[in-house]
Amino acid sequence: MLSITRIGRLAIENNPELRAARAEHGIAAAQLEAAAALPNPVLSASYAGVVSGPGALPAIALGLGQDIKALILRPAKMASAKAQVEQVDAGILWQEWQTATKAELTALELVTAQRQLPYARQTSALWDERTTRSRRALAAGDITQSAYVIESQLAADAGAQLSALEVVQLTRQQELAGLLGLDSGVRLNVDYPENIQPADPAAVRSRQQHLVDFRPDLLALRAGYQAQEQRVRESVLAQFPAMTLGASAGRDTGNVKTAGLDISMELPLFNHNQAGISLEQATRSKLKAEFDARLIAATNEVSALLEQQQSLVRQQHRVSAQVEQARPLLPRLQQALARQDIEGRTYLDAVMAQNAREQDLIGITSNIAAQNLAIQTLDGLGMPAMSGNEDASAQSAGEQP
Repeated sequence: MLSITRIGRLAIENNPELRAARAEHGIAAAQLEAAAALPNPVLSASYAGVVSGPGALPAIALGLGQDIKALILRPAKMASAKAQVEQVDAGILWQEWQTATKAELTALELVTAQRQLPYARQTSALWDERTTRSRRALAAGDITQSAYVIESQLAADAGAQLSALEVVQLTRQQELAGLLGLDSGVRLNVDYPENIQPADPAAVRSRQQHLVDFRPDLLALRAGYQAQEQRVRESVLAQFPAMTLGASAGRDTGNVKTAGLDISMELPLFNHNQAGISLEQATRSKLKAEFDARLIAATNEVSALLEQQQSLVRQQHRVSAQVEQARPLLPRLQQALARQDIEGRTYLDAVMAQNAREQDLIGITSNIAAQNLAIQTLDGLGMPAMSGNEDASAQSAGEQP
């Protein structure tokens, strides 16, 4: 038997989409390596032979130059590329977190259907028996056609509910196998979680105050903002005119040898990279707005889930009380049916109502567990604080990421 938590771990280890996503780290690391590389110097050489005149030797010149502007931009490019690596890693972690949660939710839906199926099968089987007897009674003229039609419709409804649960079970089995990278025909035995309790509102709200420390998607957005901040810095530094500094040595046709420094510089008379700076600043503002919106949305979603869960808990208590109250009555009704003290339809209606309550209780309890998983994902519960982000908890939605 596999626990729900174990299913999540297996999804992280074996999900095929995650394997492809992890390859993005190598791309970002290569970009960082490219940004850290020093610009190559430029070597120039020329040779000119004597065609006519008094010259006795061919003219030779050698030059070695270095792009100064590339050296100035290099620190900002490196910082941006490093932040991009952090963004990619946080994005991969968020994808792993979501995949694990999706697998856990799918497994929970699977075992919920499996626990509800026995009640649905019992109800459907009882109605099949009832309609068989009613068919004979109709042929004998003991019941009316309308009564038989009503019971047949109720039996069809019970069969449809059973079929729907069987379809859910099969579909969730196939989906779960796909999430774990297995063949769709593989059947997994998942253990239903016991003693499901609602989330602790105090612990959840306490985590919300430091949400940016624990949510990988927020960490990715913040790293993206930091990368963009360095691009803005790079665009500002790009206003520095392109300059090449070098040294040269040569010999002319009269065997006169020379050596000196060479400087070439762009004259920024018309283009000061104003458009580039404006573009990067606008992109930075957009990323900040996205970060703020994501943080506010995460807080609101968790608050909404907590309120919905409180409503579910009230429903659970009410239905649980009804189930516990009715359970002892069924054996008595069965004995009364055996003594023919009650009609078969009365017993069937009681069993059908009790089975419906049992299924409702299972569904409500599973919904509480599903909400726990959703709150866990949205609040980063179970996720350790990311290293290097100790000061992040001081930030809020209105502050710069």
